[in-house]
Amino acid sequence: MVSIYLCYLCLPNLRYLYQSQSSLVKHEKTKHQNNKVILHIYTLIAPSSYNIEQFRNEFIIQVKKRLQFGQSVVKRKTIQLEPFSEGLFITLFRHISTFYFIASQKKYIVSFSGSAGYKELGSLLNDNKWSSKEDGLGMVAYVLMENKIGTYQVDFIWKEHVYKKHHYPLFCGLMTCSFKIDVQDFISE
Repeated sequence: MVSIYLCYLCLPNLRYLYQSQSSLVKHEKTKHQNNKVILHIYTLIAPSSYNIEQFRNEFIIQVKKRLQFGQSVVKRKTIQLEPFSEGLFITLFRHISTFYFIASQKKYIVSFSGSAGYKELGSLLNDNKWSSKEDGLGMVAYVLMENKIGTYQVDFIWKEHVYKKHHYPLFCGLMTCSFKIDVQDFISE
């Protein structure tokens, strides 16, 4: 049995048959770069304001758990939340300029970069102190988004995960967030 893959982002009369998913992914990356079209958006259930607020609180708690004091070394940290609603991810992030959708992989990506990204993410989370934690002795651990060396990103990825351990597949959304942290000693005068 031969698998055939179609690009549903192309116009129906211009669709080409792809022999593999990797060739379809390559096509999407070249022809539909930064795609924001979500063909199935009307089939998704919109999250309640309660669910949105729960995500905001949980995300901030998870960020602060990963902020560690100790030696000042930039480290990459990751947060994974599963199950995570596709509708919630789209509702939160689809209006962000860096948001895009890779249809063939059923994957959404959005990035926040530098000080502008820091402010935008703070606004989205309704908390401008979402990214730092103090130890009471002048040490501050924080999400690193910009310093003298350069700018850094906070990346959010949503991907459909399929569990096949049972007689039927279980489809679950997985949200992954990755970011860098740093620690500084701030002397208050």
